[in-house]
Amino acid sequence: MVLTQRKDSASKFHTGSLAGNHEIWRGAFRQAGILEVTSAEELIDTAKVLDSCALARGNHIAVLSGQAGPGIIAADALEAYGLSLSPFSSATKEKINEYLPPIVIRTNPVDMGPVWYNPKAMFDILNAVLEDEGIDGAIFINLYASANLSLASAMAEHIQNIDAFKKPVISVITSPPGVWDEGIKGLDRKKGIAILPTPERAAKAMSNLWKANLLSAREN
Repeated sequence: MVLTQRKDSASKFHTGSLAGNHEIWRGAFRQAGILEVTSAEELIDTAKVLDSCALARGNHIAVLSGQAGPGIIAADALEAYGLSLSPFSSATKEKINEYLPPIVIRTNPVDMGPVWYNPKAMFDILNAVLEDEGIDGAIFINLYASANLSLASAMAEHIQNIDAFKKPVISVITSPPGVWDEGIKGLDRKKGIAILPTPERAAKAMSNLWKANLLSAREN
């Protein structure tokens, strides 16, 4: 009997037992301007993008990818998190047409495969998209392939010559260990860009930049 009482007493003091109704806590967080996350991974990613990037002023996001597959994954994840892939303005389409041949996808998401060996062109496309008033942020993806060993280092060198991004840019630039490490270090947390390891995590972090902006607007 004593043992049973002790078990019951311990269960009452368990963290989960004392937490109360989650919706009440969630409402309290919103009123206090606190951004809620649901995992340690999301916490780390969100802290990183908040430290590195501008807030997303809206939920209209562009996806630019050196490979079509990861771009589609990012697009699907964005929509799952309440963000939208908005069409580009006519002026933005014209700028993109200067760099991409007619055969590739130049709508949102954009397939940058034909300029994969030209980091300047990739950044020019990114800048053109960010200048579009209908776009609030961009996910910028390049995954390793053996044909382009110098991509990350060339991008890191080029980014030094451009202005800081005034809209959030979350990049997915990944490779096997030791291949693009130095180039990625040169890009990470520079010029308003944050680097995360997967398209899905980039999409979730972008949604939190939008939510953070909404919370900030409520406080003001």
